[in-house]
Amino acid sequence: MEMRREARQKLDAIPAQVRNRQSRALTDMITSTEMYQDAQYILTYLSSGNEVDTWELVRRSLKDGKKVYAPKILSEETMEFYEVDDIDHLKKNKMGIYEPDESPAALFPYQIHISLDRAQQCIMFVPGLAFDGKLRRLGRGRGYYDRYLRRLRKKMSIGLAFNEQMVQEVPADSRDETLDLIVTEQGAYF
Repeated sequence: MEMRREARQKLDAIPAQVRNRQSRALTDMITSTEMYQDAQYILTYLSSGNEVDTWELVRRSLKDGKKVYAPKILSEETMEFYEVDDIDHLKKNKMGIYEPDESPAALFPYQIHISLDRAQQCIMFVPGLAFDGKLRRLGRGRGYYDRYLRRLRKKMSIGLAFNEQMVQEVPADSRDETLDLIVTEQGAYF
């Protein structure tokens, strides 16, 4: 898809120093919100390459006593989130992306999820190549996050983006899930 290629080129054009500074600004912005303070569970991607860096967010969340979960690809169709209690225990998969161990005891517990009082108690940070003001995201094309978002209704889904990733319109169909919020270093879309 042409839009994915263009989005990758835009991301590649952001200098590493700028990406690092903007990622820190996003982490500071997020961790200062009441929504973050109230959250008990943080589900987040583990950034790689030129994505918004989530490693400091993971460190702060663990330090703040949050239960942190990261994704693990189990098959061509399935992604689950497993608890991260120490980032030193993460391992790279065959695509070079860090993942937690696949331990049944560390699986994000659906029983806890359905008993949450408010969606804001569980924040899910979602990656993307491009985002738009209608809260849609363009992922990498495999559909893992859309399928997972469809399963979890009691959560606050937040796209993390550099301002350069915002586009006029992301093409979407019935399989694409919209987010609750998109946060860039320059503000939020909701």
